[in-house]
Amino acid sequence: MMPLSLALRFCLYAHATDMRKSFDGLAGRVNSALTRDLTSGDASVFLNRRRDRMKPCFGNIDRTRA
Repeated sequence: MMPLSLALRFCLYAHATDMRKSFDGLAGRVNSALTRDLTSGDASVFLNRRRDRMKPCFGNIDRTRA
């Protein structure tokens, strides 16, 4: 569970996104299109083509512990 706070920023990716993408694939979109680092602590929100589903992707992912 992700606690919401006033310091949390949301970035909306406005283009249609394939919801079958993994979180690693979405992180690539964040890095290239939004020019943001997913590990910065911001949350990115992706929408599908019909705009009736969304997929939030929260930062603070530590890949070194995997």
